Amino acid sequence: MKTFKQYLAEENQTVQCDINGICKVIKAYESAGNEEKILGVYKDSKNLDTIGHGHLVTPQSEEIFREVFPEEHKKDPNFGSNVLRKGGRITPEQADALMLRDVTQRLPAVKKL
Repeated sequence: MKTFKQYLAEENQTVQCDINGICKVIKAYESAGNEEKILGVYKDSKNLDTIGHGHLVTPQSEEIFREVFPEEHKKDPNFGSNVLRKGGRITPEQADALMLRDVTQRLPAVKKL
């Protein structure tokens, strides 16, 4: 799998530095035409556990899942753990919500670059 930087260079991508512009490019890169892949934990181009549209699985991911998916956690308090550690899956809409959270968190730093 190409790195995101390689993808941008090879595809001659220009990215609008806003939520819609960045999200559109990330979605195309991460799913690589296979949206089913991203609905569970998979290995990214650096062989790191990732889920959704590029959310790196870290020790903070379960807390992030509680923040982004409060309704799912009300129904199942182990929702984050089941998805991140036990082979569970998220929906395409949940993948989009997770990406929106991640991009929103990082957009100020991206704009500075």
